[in-house]
Amino acid sequence: MTKTITISNNIDYKEIKESAYDFLDKYSNGRLPINLLDIINKIDNLHLIKYTRFARDRKLKLKEVCELLQSEDGALWYQTATDTYILLYNDTITNKERIRFTVAHELGHYVLKHNEKTEKTILSRYNLTEDEYNTFEKEANFFAKHLLVPFPVLGNYSLFFHQMDARFIRIVFQVSYSVANYVIGNLKSMSSFGLVKDGHDVENRFAKYIDTSQSTRICQTCYSKINRNSNYCHICSTEQRKGSSTLDAYLDNREREEERMRYYKYPLDEDGFPNSCPRCGNEELNGCVFCNVCGVYVRNICLGDCGDNYDVWGHSVPIQEQLANGCGKSLAGNSRYCPDCGGKSSYFFQGLLKNWDIEKKESEGLPF
Repeated sequence: MTKTITISNNIDYKEIKESAYDFLDKYSNGRLPINLLDIINKIDNLHLIKYTRFARDRKLKLKEVCELLQSEDGALWYQTATDTYILLYNDTITNKERIRFTVAHELGHYVLKHNEKTEKTILSRYNLTEDEYNTFEKEANFFAKHLLVPFPVLGNYSLFFHQMDARFIRIVFQVSYSVANYVIGNLKSMSSFGLVKDGHDVENRFAKYIDTSQSTRICQTCYSKINRNSNYCHICSTEQRKGSSTLDAYLDNREREEERMRYYKYPLDEDGFPNSCPRCGNEELNGCVFCNVCGVYVRNICLGDCGDNYDVWGHSVPIQEQLANGCGKSLAGNSRYCPDCGGKSSYFFQGLLKNWDIEKKESEGLPF
């Protein structure tokens, strides 16, 4: 006997929104844009398959796959015998944002258990009543929007920049213009009631990523990631202007992220000490500031404007003569310079770190 269900026209949008946030809180890696593939890989009874692979495995044409699944975009196929799901999407579609929304939409059907509620292996206009189909599609669309653009996370950016626009949402969350504009409409509606963001624990899941993205930027000289309020780049010593907290400045900086250079970094503890000597690898430092094997100064601190490493006779200048010259700030394991005063670091002074441009060229495989 075919199971029939009663559909109410009153969709509980608040509950669906909470379901999307709970789902993200459980499966997201806490970074933006939302990594849908990473999420799906964490769910045991859900598998992602491309239309082209599905067609190849079953010796079908793409058109036949669309007809079988009754969709040109995607479908959620429920395998009742094994209680597993196959999420299929049309990978021949060139619009990346459209594919992302399709996958998020089908995840909505999965989380909201639409297949199980109707006992349908595939949801379509042809095996559901009009009310059932329309209701499920609205619910899945609403779920997808809040999965891709979680308002508790978006609200943090709105508060930080004191504004929000569709371009920012489209680029940072990787959604289409239509979704971004729809979200802006929601934000305006919320602001009319004095609200800026939704409250949910999922915000904590993204807290580290949000803090880092708001407090850092990319140096335009060496393309390392630096603190937004640094006076100097700690890699190349380029003097920095104060970071601008605007949407456009953030997006411009985000574009440079693709060219970001990750310079070699010695691991240091919270007090600035390495677990082993950065020169000889001696692991028995016992809290000493000078390695008892090779004599190198093991902490990376600011030595100030100490000039060259050699005196007028060409002799190496002992680091002991430089320790009191700088501001003494404890620096990161890849810092050549102090971000506050621009002074040279003890690691760079001792030759433990290469010139930034040499390391960058080596990483790019470029000739000197």
